[in-house]
Amino acid sequence: MKGCIFGNSHSAALLKAWREHEGAWPGLSLDFFVRSGVGVQGHRLDGPVIRAEDPDFRDMLEKLGLHHEIDLSGYDFLAVVGSEISPFKSVAILRDNQIFGWRTNDLARPVISEKVLRAALADSLRAANGARLLAQLRAVFQADKPIYVLTQPFPAAKHIDSPKLATFRRQIRQGDATRFARLYNEVAATVVEELGGLYLPQPQETVFKWVLTREKFTMGAPRLTNLRLKQAQDDILHANADYGQVVLNDLAGRLGLAAASVPVRDTPRTPE
Repeated sequence: MKGCIFGNSHSAALLKAWREHEGAWPGLSLDFFVRSGVGVQGHRLDGPVIRAEDPDFRDMLEKLGLHHEIDLSGYDFLAVVGSEISPFKSVAILRDNQIFGWRTNDLARPVISEKVLRAALADSLRAANGARLLAQLRAVFQADKPIYVLTQPFPAAKHIDSPKLATFRRQIRQGDATRFARLYNEVAATVVEELGGLYLPQPQETVFKWVLTREKFTMGAPRLTNLRLKQAQDDILHANADYGQVVLNDLAGRLGLAAASVPVRDTPRTPE
């Protein structure tokens, strides 16, 4: 089963896991076509052939040892990782409003319905680079072959006290975290399916308190620009190769393939 992974910096977790354990997923072959930032852009599609045209994009692919031209007709499936398909798309909405019926009593913020929240989040996700890329790929990729979309993970539990995570922290404190996690995944799945893709939520074993990623899966997260380098100590966004391994196991299972036999490293877990 041959696949091509597209994505932004969040694909570093999968690329590093694949290179560390290549051959651990029997029957699975992967190529990567990735770019940091919002994801793949500066490219051209000529039928099923995708080419990196932007010089910086080509340079990045070459430094990673990746091809800058790929014929998609030779693949059984594609996958888009992150690329602004992210729970952070809800932050501005939830920061500035409270949701009717949710457990909140902040009179300083206007009240909106959950229906309005869903519509606003859907619009934001449709404008994401990952959604645009999915639409482009679906137009040239065989209709009977799947294109998976893998969400950006929830932020790092290790940095729950960061001001950048105030919205997620409030959801946990007020008891709305389970409701939000379910809503985000439902809306993201709907948007992805509208565009002809299959949505893959964050694997539950990596999730802490519904809206965070366990420290075990964020420690030492790699940079896409250089997989040997780690993200900054205060990074709240990125997951590590152990997370990438879990995601690849999930993907392999959905393809009817065996998961890797390599155990995830035993690193400290976020306290319950």
